[in-house]
Amino acid sequence: MVPFLFGGTLQTEVCRYLTGRYPDGPQKMDQYVFQSLKSILLAVEGSLPNSSKSGTFHVDEDELEAIRSTLDIIHFNLSDAILTRCENEPFVEAISTGEFVSPILADAIDGILQDLIESFKKVDIESPFRRTIGSCLAAFERLKFLSAVNFKEAINQVNTPLTFIDNLGEFVSRLKALNMESLAPHIQTLVNGPVKLDATRDNIYTLFVRFNSLPDQMNIAINNLNRYNQTLSTSVQSSMNRGVNRFHLLLTKELQLAVIATWHDIPCQSLRLAAKRGVDSVCYTFLMPFNAFWTGLGFTLLLFIPAIIFAVKLAGLYRKTEKYSHDYEEP
Repeated sequence: MVPFLFGGTLQTEVCRYLTGRYPDGPQKMDQYVFQSLKSILLAVEGSLPNSSKSGTFHVDEDELEAIRSTLDIIHFNLSDAILTRCENEPFVEAISTGEFVSPILADAIDGILQDLIESFKKVDIESPFRRTIGSCLAAFERLKFLSAVNFKEAINQVNTPLTFIDNLGEFVSRLKALNMESLAPHIQTLVNGPVKLDATRDNIYTLFVRFNSLPDQMNIAINNLNRYNQTLSTSVQSSMNRGVNRFHLLLTKELQLAVIATWHDIPCQSLRLAAKRGVDSVCYTFLMPFNAFWTGLGFTLLLFIPAIIFAVKLAGLYRKTEKYSHDYEEP
């Protein structure tokens, strides 16, 4: 019943775009369908808040997502690509250099990434970090005895001169200049003892200063480790999410390149011929009889109306000319 009633209209209005009788017909049809579906989607989305309050009708979110996916596909003028551009261009170039891949692979990529996330969740990533933090805290606990050592007193002792001689090195040099054999052992004792200690005084002072600041640095490190231990789960999850997002872009690009590489082998000309045969079979073989019927009926009605008018006029003329005919006599 539907093809019988609307077949003629479809054959006239739709097929003229798809069969190329209208200039840039497939592209115009894609744009018209895209704008129509977009208007429907915007109208449905705009009515969702009111419909949820009044309860007049319910629209499933999956249905809206299906409309959005259809819009993504139609937006790339698929009919124009197959029916028109495939005549002179490869398939990949006909569909805008592979951009058509994005809406098709979106669900597949999301599914792959979701499986990867689930696999990551099964792996215990936090335990090695927590064991490392525990080992560091245990090591700092063993070093807490350094907090009880008074390094300030040691620093003051380092600043105290070892002898009452102002310049011990110069004093030893003068003793060596005397060239007295009896003083040689004593000079060597001074060189091995006080002179070496006096030469390393600065290094010892720096070491004690560092030891003195070590308890404060240990407390800072312990606080940071405790804070990191408390936020470890959140940090691992956020790091995983950032990595997945970066991997999503990389995976999308690589899959697009892989699909484009396979689509280079698609015979675009053969695809166009097959699609054109399908359009012709529907528009000419199936819908043309309905169009011919309604066209013939329309012409018949157009011709029948003047015939009726002519018959009425002829009847009136007959009555005027045969006014006293026996057919009009009273019974």
